[in-house]
Amino acid sequence: MFKKILLVTLAATAVAFISPSGNQAVYAATGSETSETPSVDGFEYKISDGKATITAYKGTATSVTLPSKISGSKVTTIGKNAFKDNTTIKEVTVSSKVTKIEKSAFSGCKKLKKITLPLSLKDVKENAFRKASRLEKVNYAGTKEEWADIDIDDGNDYLTDAEINYGSTGGKKLKYPKKKEDFRVTYTSKLTFSGHDPRFEDFGDITVIFNGEKYEVTEIKINKDIKKFQIKELKSADDKIEKAVKELTKGENGMTFKVKPYKVTSDDSLSVKMKGKHLKRVKILLDDEYYKCSSSDYDYDKKSKKITFKGDHFKGSYKIQDEDIE
Repeated sequence: MFKKILLVTLAATAVAFISPSGNQAVYAATGSETSETPSVDGFEYKISDGKATITAYKGTATSVTLPSKISGSKVTTIGKNAFKDNTTIKEVTVSSKVTKIEKSAFSGCKKLKKITLPLSLKDVKENAFRKASRLEKVNYAGTKEEWADIDIDDGNDYLTDAEINYGSTGGKKLKYPKKKEDFRVTYTSKLTFSGHDPRFEDFGDITVIFNGEKYEVTEIKINKDIKKFQIKELKSADDKIEKAVKELTKGENGMTFKVKPYKVTSDDSLSVKMKGKHLKRVKILLDDEYYKCSSSDYDYDKKSKKITFKGDHFKGSYKIQDEDIE
């Protein structure tokens, strides 16, 4: 009887321990519901599928910067009502991985004057900034066009009517880039093997975005060995900006790209040369020109007349037809 009572008592006891981060106590209980909402520096949060959501702010700071990670998980969402009716905060910097601001997140923040928003932001839900009547300045890391692509729901007039500073992360605007992180480059970084070394046109429209301005790239220098390119010329850019970008994308600091193997299917045009049952040569039509494959690019099965491609240039398979034979 004594043993049974002791077991019941232990089962109902909550055990407290300190988490590895040392920021909060975590409670585990057997037979009870005792728990404590986790928090870091005044930010309450929840983690789901490896991503963190800020659920509330209990701090007293007037200037608040959201953490980019909590307990090793990226902060991607500002949750519903997270800062609602906060009468202390005047300035908020949203971290660079946040993609969504939920409904009423900053509703009623009557002293909020400035907010810095990241390029990653995609959604601002209904009434997220309702009654944030003093909001007058928004620093946005992207361009005017990228701002227009954000899905901003109704009830956010104080956000959209504020002064928007494009290309700003809250700091002082630079006259020219001083490090690679000061500007952003858009281009096609994943190429498909096309029978020749990478060329300028393979990268699509290459642009440099700096201080919210977009500059067209008109010349690059490609290093195929390390799969990077240097930006050499910018259309309509100040000489100092162009010079800085050129220097900051030189050599190992260049813009990275990858070349994927071309997938060969039955829809492709092949030309083969046979000697008896032996396959002597294979050509594939790429960019309106026939590319001669190396013998290391494929294996050939005589019985099925099937070519199986391999290596860095090609993948997939092809069954030889009579019309393919030269």
